[in-house]
Amino acid sequence: MHKENMTTDYTTFAQRLDTAHDWPCEYTFKFIVPHQEAIRVQEIFGPEASVRKVASRTGKYISVTSEVIMTSAEQVIAIYKQAETIEGIVML
Repeated sequence: MHKENMTTDYTTFAQRLDTAHDWPCEYTFKFIVPHQEAIRVQEIFGPEASVRKVASRTGKYISVTSEVIMTSAEQVIAIYKQAETIEGIVML
């Protein structure tokens, strides 16, 4: 999901998530953000979450990956909705 195309049909996305996952389960979130926004992505998951960050070759962007136990498609979608408010984010 790219922020520019956030006319996402969350109902369809929720159905796809429910088809692909048995809740609760570990769900992997991956984002690319400008360097200065990486902390905002980490804050979405809270201090207890395991978050991996890898800088781009130039250091301008950061890849952020977090594997989190989610209990429902709605919980996953709530994370994406929070993330879409971050300037310059790309959601993979």
